[in-house]
Formats: sequence, structure tokens, C-alpha cells
Amino acid sequence: MPAHHELILDGNSLYLEALINAAEAAPADYIISLTSDKEILRKIEASRKYVEDILSNGSKKIYGVNTGFGANKHKYIPGSTHEEKIQNMRKLTYNLLISHCTGMGAKFPREIVRAAMILRINTLAMGHSGVRKELLKVLTGLLNNDITPVVPSQGSVGASGDLAPLSHMAVVLALNPGAPETEIFGDVEIKNESGYKVVSADSIRGLINPVILEAKEGLALNNGTCFLTSLCSFALSKSINAIKAAQISSVLSLEALLGTKDSLNPALHNLRRHPGQIRIAKNLKEMLGGSNLVFDADTGTDYDLHTVDCQLQSIEKELGLITSIKPIKEPIQDNYSLRCIPQVMGACLDSLNYVKGVVETEMNSVNDNPILFPEWAAEGNETRVSGIAAISGGNFHGEPIALAADFLKIAAAEIASIAERRIFTLTDPSLNRKLPAFLINPADKQEEGMHSGMMILQYTAAAIVSENKILCHPASVDSIPTSANVEDHVSMGTHGSKRALEVAENTNKVIALELLCAAQALHLRLKQGFRPLYRPEERSRIIDHEEADALFRKLELLIPEQMTAGKSSQIILEMLDKLLVKENGLEFPITNDVYIQPYIAIVTENLLNGRLVKEFENSYGEIHLK
Repeated sequence: MPAHHELILDGNSLYLEALINAAEAAPADYIISLTSDKEILRKIEASRKYVEDILSNGSKKIYGVNTGFGANKHKYIPGSTHEEKIQNMRKLTYNLLISHCTGMGAKFPREIVRAAMILRINTLAMGHSGVRKELLKVLTGLLNNDITPVVPSQGSVGASGDLAPLSHMAVVLALNPGAPETEIFGDVEIKNESGYKVVSADSIRGLINPVILEAKEGLALNNGTCFLTSLCSFALSKSINAIKAAQISSVLSLEALLGTKDSLNPALHNLRRHPGQIRIAKNLKEMLGGSNLVFDADTGTDYDLHTVDCQLQSIEKELGLITSIKPIKEPIQDNYSLRCIPQVMGACLDSLNYVKGVVETEMNSVNDNPILFPEWAAEGNETRVSGIAAISGGNFHGEPIALAADFLKIAAAEIASIAERRIFTLTDPSLNRKLPAFLINPADKQEEGMHSGMMILQYTAAAIVSENKILCHPASVDSIPTSANVEDHVSMGTHGSKRALEVAENTNKVIALELLCAAQALHLRLKQGFRPLYRPEERSRIIDHEEADALFRKLELLIPEQMTAGKSSQIILEMLDKLLVKENGLEFPITNDVYIQPYIAIVTENLLNGRLVKEFENSYGEIHLK
């Protein structure tokens, strides 16, 4: 069966969603190929020809082409004949990879490695790295045959790029030039009937189609920013998922807590001008469409508890039951975790959009060393010293992604931080506007103290938010010199990107907890209705007064018969019913304490894998981020 999708790599047009989709997909559903664009292929061939011409025709020193690496940069690789020179450069390339396989720790997940391989193909396809197009096809062959190199997660300092991880990626396709029949080093993951298993690359060499790497090709494979960019891409993707889900969960919380729409007024946000703030406010206001649970200044309808209390006090004063009305400032303001959602999450959204620009720029960049400009040699350009068409620079340095990753994890952590405050408000009976303590309302009121309800979900959220604070220490401010101080400032961007991915996943977990708590709270609120909000015990105290009865009836005309949630909340409540009740046979909303872990696991899994947001958008429409 042919693949449903194809990702064509041309070095110029890769974007975040395509990278994530291709990296996560099964090869049967997604084929990855090098472009057939003749101009791009010509550039790849021209840069390869330039390398071969240097080796054949001259003694010019080109770093990594006919010199050693790092602190060995001044050491020229000799050869008395052309054949000897070629063989020595092949050996140099092979030695580079096997000596740089120094990674330690747990292996990167399959999708992270696949994304790094896609990124490496894309940058080499730009035709400034001196590799053969056949080598790129070997890499696409691994991807399309679902063969993923095993790459340890520790060992990169983020400059010169991800040397150790990329060496582990590349070594599985490298033959020993002196004895090609000998063992191929490294391990790979392949699919079997129970999932994936790790086998030696040598045991499936016929599927890998390994090659003898030529001059410059080893350096082109292992000198770049692919792993830190891969990690940051997944962190960004999960952060985007989290900020969409957080808008859904915050609307649930806003309605369950009888919040106000006044703080979403576009006039307010337009004055501050930040695009993320304006967008979040617009999204939330639209999501609340159809709700009668929130105060709307545009219609003048206010069902806030304090306002109802004011009206009751007016009745009691007329009846002579009280002598004065306790002053209440109106309109009542929500606490910051509700009122400042656009300001906080809007700033986070602006940060995510900035990081996306950095990441997608890096995806389509040449980030190895040296960089070749074969057209200079072809034109005989003398503006460079001796007409050398190669520049030894630092495009492998991970600083752009390192800074972006640190920024990203702080923004993602803030999404979780403000969500935890809403969870706290939902569960605290002194703050949640007459919802039951910890959102549990057992049928037998004598058992109220026996049930903890959603109490400990807030503890878990608090623990994760605190963990995020530790993970958010910026990696990019650190540097330890390497390679005999030649590489004396490094980015540590791979650490930052790894931590950003952890923070993004943690943030999705906190949003899953808010979804559960807010959905439980909204179910309770809708069942409660508006009636209990205006103190029935006070009505019973004065019900014998005929005049009071008439006044209460007038008051009731101001209060709708039924609470109605907005479109967004109705959709997510139906989705949670499908996930928890219909698909997994759980009780929701809960009425007594239950074994709560499956609830958390189901919602978290469906949030992290993208299903929940995707299905919500299928019903509601896209949650726009710009």
C-alpha cells in the first residue's frame, strides 16, 4: 500500500508540523525523500566535485577535507599518491565517527532520532557540505525502512554541534574503508511484532546498505545542530499543544467559578497591543459564546454571588430585617489566575511564536563546517585568499536554539504555573464560590469528611510546577571549553532543549489535571443551578412575609431557570465523557472517592499524544495562535 504522505527535503521548505508528523509516523504512512529538483541536485554535486578537486589537484589546506579536526586542525593529512591521499581521508573520516561515539545514558526516543536524521538530510541538501547525494539516499532509506540508530542522550555540549549524538547516528552506515567486510558499529531499533527491539547494525547490514564514507562526509554528518533542534522542535510542538489545551481548561474553570467576561473585552487588550494577549482574549471570549455562567458587561447580566447577596440585602432592608447594606464594590474582580489569563498566556504565546521562528529558521539552515561555495571556484573568484571556495566558521554553534529553548521552557512553565492556581481555586471551598470542598459531593452528607475528592490533584500539580522551576534554570549561560581550548565557548543547547521537552510534557500534565478538576466543578455547578446561590436559608427565614415572597419572585426573574455552559465547555465535557465513561467504563463526574489514577492517566495520555486537542478542534474549529 502506498504511503499516505510524502515529505520532500530540499533544504528550504521544512516546517515544524511536517517535521513532527514525519518523525512520529510509521513509514507505511509517510515516505521521506530527497528532492528531485535539478538545480538543488546540481548544487549538491558541485560541492562534492569541489572536495574531490581539492584532493586531486592541490595542496591547499581545507579544514576537515585534508586536515585533522578540532585541536588537530593544523595537521595536514598527507599522501604520496592520489590513491593514498583518498584512502587516508577515508580513514580519517571513519576514525572521526568511531572515536566520537562517546554518548552515555538512556537512548533518545525513536521520534527524536528520526527528526534529527530528517534535519541532517535537509541541511546537507542545500549543497554546501560536500557530500554525495547517494549518501543522503542511504539516510532516507533508513527512515523509510523504519531503522532508527540507537543514540545515547548524554554527551553533547551543543558546539561543535551535537558531535557525539550525530556520530552514533552516522556510525551505523559507515564501512571500515580498510576492511569493509568487518563489523559495522552501533545499534539500531527495528520494528517487530511486539513493538521495537534493539539489534546490532551489523546484524541487519543488508537492510542498512552501509557505505564507505568519502572525505568531508563524516564531518558533514556529525557536525551540526540536529539533535538540539530536534529536541527543541518536539518541546515546541508539545508547548503549542499545551497552550491550546490550557485555553480549553481555563474556560472550563472560568465558567465553573462564575467568573467574568469583562476582563476579555477587546478594548482593554488593544490598548496594550501585545498580539498574543489580544489573540488569547479573543479566543476565550469566543469560546464562552452561549454561556450564561459568566458576567457579561455587554449585556449587563450579572449572576455573581456577591451581586445576588446585594440584592438579597436590599430585600431584607425593605423588610426591616437589617438596617444597612454591606457595601460591595462592583463589578467584582476575579483573582489573577482568571482575570489575567490573556496577559500571562498571551505573553507565553508570543514567546512560543518567537521560538517557532527561530526553530524553523534553523531547520532550513546550513549548520556544519567548513561551508563550501563551489560556485566561487567555478567562477575563478579571486576575492578569497588563493581562490579557496570554503569558509571555516561556526555555523554549528547551537546558541540560537540554546537561547530559544531556555525561553521556551520558561514560557511553558508559566502556562502550568497559572493553571495550578486555578486548580487550587477550584478545590478550595473558601474561593470556589459555593462549590463543595475539593469538588466532592457525596449523596450521604454524613460522609462528607470521608471523601478527599480532587484534593490531591492540586498537590500533584504543585509538585510538577515546582519541578518545572528547577528544570527552567537556563542552560545557555553555561559553557565549559573543549578540544584543548580551541572550542572555548559552547552553547549547552542540547541540555536546554532536553529540559524544555521535559517542561513541555510536565505542562501538559498540569493542564490534564485542570481539565479533570474544572470538568468535575462544572458538572457540579450545572447540577447546582442558580437557585442555591442566593441563600435559601435566608428565604426560609422570611418566607412567611407576603411582601418578601413577592420580592423574591421579582428577584427570581433576574435569575435564569437553567445554567448553560458555553460551546467550548460543552464540547470538552462530551469528549471527557467519551474518553472516561464510554471508552473506559469509569464514572464521571465522580460522586464519591474513586481510584483516581486511571482518570489522570487517560486524560494525560490523550493530551500528550495530541488526540484531545485535535478532536476538540475538529468539533469547535481551530484554536488560532496568531
